[in-house]
Amino acid sequence: MSEQTGQKPSNLYERKRRMSKKLDDADLIPQHFEYENQYEKWRAANPRIEFDFSVDQSGYIYWVWTFIVVCGCLYNIIVLSVLAFENIRTAYIEKFLPINIAFDVIFFLDIIIRSMLSFYDDGVLVTEFAETRRNYLHSFYFGIDLLAIFPFDYLLIRKTSAAFCRINRFLKIYRIANFIAQSYGKLTQVTISLSKIITACFLLFHVNACVFYIISVNSDTSSWDGVNATFDDDEFLPWPYTPEKITDAYFVGCDGRSDCYNPHFYYDEAREDHLVELYHFWRMNNRTQIFNFSTFTKEYTLSMYWSAMTMTTLGEQPAPNTSLQNAFEIVNTLAGLLLFAVIMGSVGDLVANANAVKTYWQTLMDGLKQYMTYRNLNESLQTKVLKYCEYEMGEETIMKEHEVRDELPTKLYGHVTTSIIGSSLVKSPLFRLSERSFLNDISELLEPHYFCPGDVVIEKGQLCSSMFIIVCGQMVEITDDDEIDHFEGEILGDVNLIWFNNHLNHNRHQNNFISSAFSQIHMLSRDDFFKVLGSYDLKLKRRLCDVAFYLQRQRGELDDKKRSLVENEDMESNLKRLAIDTLDLHDKMTVVEEEFWVSMDTEKEKSAHSCMPSSSRSGDARMAHVKFSMKTKQRVFKTLFRFFTGMWCQLVILLLSFLGQCLSDYCGSDQIAYGMEVHHSGVIRLLCSKPSCYDKNYSDCPERADSPKGCKKTNDWVGGFEKNIEGDLSIMCCEFDGLEKFAKIRYSDVRIRRGEFFEGEEKENSDGDVIRFDAIKDIRMHRDTEGKAYYNLTILSFDCESIPDVKPAWLQKSQWPYFQYAKN
Repeated sequence: MSEQTGQKPSNLYERKRRMSKKLDDADLIPQHFEYENQYEKWRAANPRIEFDFSVDQSGYIYWVWTFIVVCGCLYNIIVLSVLAFENIRTAYIEKFLPINIAFDVIFFLDIIIRSMLSFYDDGVLVTEFAETRRNYLHSFYFGIDLLAIFPFDYLLIRKTSAAFCRINRFLKIYRIANFIAQSYGKLTQVTISLSKIITACFLLFHVNACVFYIISVNSDTSSWDGVNATFDDDEFLPWPYTPEKITDAYFVGCDGRSDCYNPHFYYDEAREDHLVELYHFWRMNNRTQIFNFSTFTKEYTLSMYWSAMTMTTLGEQPAPNTSLQNAFEIVNTLAGLLLFAVIMGSVGDLVANANAVKTYWQTLMDGLKQYMTYRNLNESLQTKVLKYCEYEMGEETIMKEHEVRDELPTKLYGHVTTSIIGSSLVKSPLFRLSERSFLNDISELLEPHYFCPGDVVIEKGQLCSSMFIIVCGQMVEITDDDEIDHFEGEILGDVNLIWFNNHLNHNRHQNNFISSAFSQIHMLSRDDFFKVLGSYDLKLKRRLCDVAFYLQRQRGELDDKKRSLVENEDMESNLKRLAIDTLDLHDKMTVVEEEFWVSMDTEKEKSAHSCMPSSSRSGDARMAHVKFSMKTKQRVFKTLFRFFTGMWCQLVILLLSFLGQCLSDYCGSDQIAYGMEVHHSGVIRLLCSKPSCYDKNYSDCPERADSPKGCKKTNDWVGGFEKNIEGDLSIMCCEFDGLEKFAKIRYSDVRIRRGEFFEGEEKENSDGDVIRFDAIKDIRMHRDTEGKAYYNLTILSFDCESIPDVKPAWLQKSQWPYFQYAKN
C-alpha cells in the first residue's frame, strides 16, 4: 500500500488539510431541507427552574469536600499522637487550638452536608431534603459523627495534659475509607494503591513510635552507663529510649591549628575498639563544631526508627526487659508480619495489573505461533497476525468495544457511543436533520469491527447494505483515477442506505475501500436502520428519503426516471405476509375442494346413467357394482385429500408457532395505536405513530397482552394485541394516569370488517407541532351470523395542550421529565 501511495504526502497534517478541502455532502443540501429540532427549540424558550439542594455522592465537589475532611482526620491522628512528647505538648498546645477549632467546624459542616446526600431507593434517585435527612439521621454514621464532635476540648483550658480527650475525633476515620471508595472513579488504580500503602505505613509507624516513647518514658533506665556503655558493648543497650542513644552531629573545626593531629592512628578494623578514646580526643579543646538537634527531633527520629525496624521485622534492636515491653514487642511483631504480607500482596497486585495486558498478548502470541506453525501458514500471513498482536500489546487496550457493550446497560452504552461518534452523525448530511432520540437509537445498534492494514472493508459491486463510521484509523477509497483518504470521524455509505429502483449501479458500491491502518469501524446494517426508522413518524422517513434522493442524484448515481423507493421489509413483516398468504391459500383450497366434490357428484350421475341397461336383473347387478366402485373411489380419494390437506395445515400451524405469534401486533415501547386495518383474510394490523408531544416510555404497560375482555378501566388504552390460532383476542392495556381528564371519547363504536381500516387524525398548529391526536381506547371482537369476526373500536382524542407538567403517582420519585412538551 505504501508503494502505491508513494506520491501522496506522508505528513499527517498535509493529509488532513487535503481532506478538509474535499466537497462535503452537507453543502449540497438546499436550504429548504434544514429542519430544527422542535424539542430543543421549545426547551430553550422555556427553561426549567429547579431548586435542588441535594449533594451527589459521586460528584467532584463532594469528593473534594471528603478530601478536606480526610485531612482533618489525618491531622487529628498525627497531632494527638505526637502530643505524647512533652516538649510538643507544653510548647505548641496553644498553637494547635485554632487548627483544632477549624477542623471541628469542618466536621460539623460535614454532618450538614451528609444530611443532604442523595441516595437510591430501589433504583430511584431520591433528592428531596426531607428524605435525605431522614435517611442520614436513621443511619449508624450519624451517631458516630455526633460523638466525634462532642466538645471535650474545654478541659484543655485548665489542664494541658488533657489533650488526649480529643481522641473521640478518631471516630471520623471511616471517612478515609469513603474517600478511597469515591476515588476509584476519578483516579487510577495504581495511584490509589500506592497512596493507600504509603499513608497506612506512615500512620502505623507514627502511632507505634509514639506508643514506644510513652513506654520508654515510664521505664527504668537507671542502670544505663552512658556514653562508655554505648561504645563498649552493644549487647547491654537498654530497650527504652534514652538521650544518649542518639547524639548531635560533630564536624572537625580546627582548621589551621597544630593540636588537631592525633598521634595514635587506627585503621578501620581497630577504630571500633578505640571509639571512646577518639571521642574524648576530638571533644577536648574545642576541636569540633557541634550541629545541635532539638530534643523532640532526637526523640521522634529514634522512636520512628525503632518502630519502622520492628514492624518491618528487620530486628537488630535491644531485647526488652519487662513484661510490658515483651508484650509490646510481640504485638509489634505480629502486626509487622501482617503489614509486610499486605504490602507485598499489594505491590504484587500492582505489578501484575500493570503488566496484565502485555502478559495476555505475549501468551496469546506464543499460542498463535505454535498454531500457525502447526497449520503450515505462509510467512506473510504469520507476520500480519503477529503485527496485529504487537499493535494491540503496544496500545495496552484493557477492554474491547464488545466487552464494554456487554458490561454496560443498553441505553447507557448507546449514550457512550453517541458521545464518541455523535459529532460524526451530526455532520452526516442524512442524520444532521434527524431527532436526537433517533440518533441515540441508531447508536445502540452499531456493531464494532476491527481491520488490519490492507484489509478490504468494502468491495466493488457489493450491495449498499451497511453504513461505516471510522472511529479510529484510516481507509483508502480506490477509484479508477485516484485514491481518496478517509480519516477518523468520517461516515461512508450513509446516503446509500436508502435504495431507489432507478439507481444506475443497482444500489451497489462503485469503488473498493481498503483499510490502510489498524482501524476500528462501527457498522450499521440497513435492516437495523429501517427497524429504528419504522418506530418514528412517517415525516422523518419522507424527509430522509428526500435528502438521500437529492444527494444521490447530485452525485450522478440516479437516472432521470421518476423516483421509486425500494421498501425494506424486516423478518416480522415477512412473517405477517406469510401468514396472510397461508390463510388465503387455505380459503382457495376450500373453494377448490367444494368445486371438486360438486364435479364428482355430476360425473357420478353421468356414469350411472350411461351404464344402466334397458331391463334385466343382470343390468341391476351391474348398476350396483358401478355404484359400489364409485363410492369406494370417492371415499378413498376424499380420505387422501383430507389427509394431505390436514398435514399442510398442521405444517403451517407449526411454522407459525415456531416463527412467533404472527397474528399479534404491538406498537413497541415508544409509539401509540392510532388506527387498525383488517385484511381480507382476517389478519388484523395496528397502525402505529409517535406524536411529538407524547412519549409512551412514561406509561405503565404490561409485558404482553393479557386482557381477553378489552380495556375497561378509565385510564387504559390499547398498546397491542395478541390473537392465537383459535381466533381468541387478548389486548395489551396500558395505564396512563389522568387519561379521563386530558382525553375525551371521539368515537364510541367504530365497526371494522374484513377489507376495511380505520385511521385516526393528527392536528398540527402553524409551527408544525402536533397539538391533538387520536388513539385507540379499546378493541372488542364480535362475530356475525356467518361466523366471521368484526371489530368495534373506541377512539380517544388526546389534547396535548392540556397536559400539565406533573408526573403520575407511580413515577413520583423519578427524575425524568414526564412530558416532553408541557403547557406554559
